[in-house]
Amino acid sequence: MSAYSIVQIPGWETLSLHPRDHGALERRLNELAHGSVPAEVPRDTATPFRKEVRKELARVVEQAQAAGAGLLALPVEKVDGAAIPASYNVSEWCDPDPMM
Repeated sequence: MSAYSIVQIPGWETLSLHPRDHGALERRLNELAHGSVPAEVPRDTATPFRKEVRKELARVVEQAQAAGAGLLALPVEKVDGAAIPASYNVSEWCDPDPMM
């Protein structure tokens, strides 16, 4: 048995990559992509940008899942007007031979 807790960093989004949370993950990625463009931007300009943001979020999620991550954390708020180019993931490692 193992347990851990993650301290939520202000301005960061923590996403569960567990298969049971797939629906919630998809909804949240759509919300994040939609929120990446201010409401006053015209729809014909905003839609292609939102699609690109959603595509990039999906790519980051796929990479984290391929690496065995269970959680992925991404910055979703700007700091001093700048986007933070960072992320981290949480994975569980099990020793295949704990007796050595």
